[in-house]
Amino acid sequence: MSFPVMGALYPRMGMRERYSAGRTAEARHPPSASIPRHGLNTPTPPLRPLSRAGSGSAGCDAPRRARELARELELKYFGCGPMALLGAFRALGIEDEGALRASMAMVGGLAGTGETCGALIGALMVIGYVRGRRGLVRATPETERPILEVGSRIVNEFRSEFGSLSCRDIQRRLLGRSYDLRDPREVEELHSSGDVERCADVVGRAAEMAVEAALGEPC
Repeated sequence: MSFPVMGALYPRMGMRERYSAGRTAEARHPPSASIPRHGLNTPTPPLRPLSRAGSGSAGCDAPRRARELARELELKYFGCGPMALLGAFRALGIEDEGALRASMAMVGGLAGTGETCGALIGALMVIGYVRGRRGLVRATPETERPILEVGSRIVNEFRSEFGSLSCRDIQRRLLGRSYDLRDPREVEELHSSGDVERCADVVGRAAEMAVEAALGEPC
């Protein structure tokens, strides 16, 4: 079996089919209450904890659901950044195909280069989506400080847990080697080996970190 370079990262299927991936898993883990949507001209809301669906309820279980969903999506469809983002979105009750499409190059460490881990970028995109400025408004310390604090906590936690932010370094630590995801043969080797299970663990954990940070408070 052979793949084109970027096509190797995903099965040959339509975007909408990829986006609706994980429905079986989602049926086992229904999403928490949806996050309110904001219009383009809505002022940026203050950073505050999202409402959970009650103490001890499904909302408090959202980080674990995000981890499980993202891991399953990664094993089935591949693509660390998109699958981390989609797993977190599903757990938070968010539906946005545009955001998913925007994350598609965040695989294999920035478009397959082995640089910053795509799963981490996907997690940060979740935080930007949930807590970022609404619309085209000028950045100020007041608008940026809260989201940068939350984002930097995710970065530091990810680095502490996996020893690096680099896809290449994380692969070497976990797998004993790195894969060049621009090479179809190496992509096929990763997918056909048990190594992809370890990558899926990283993707799941990144999604879990994102949802923990998005919710912002313990149950």
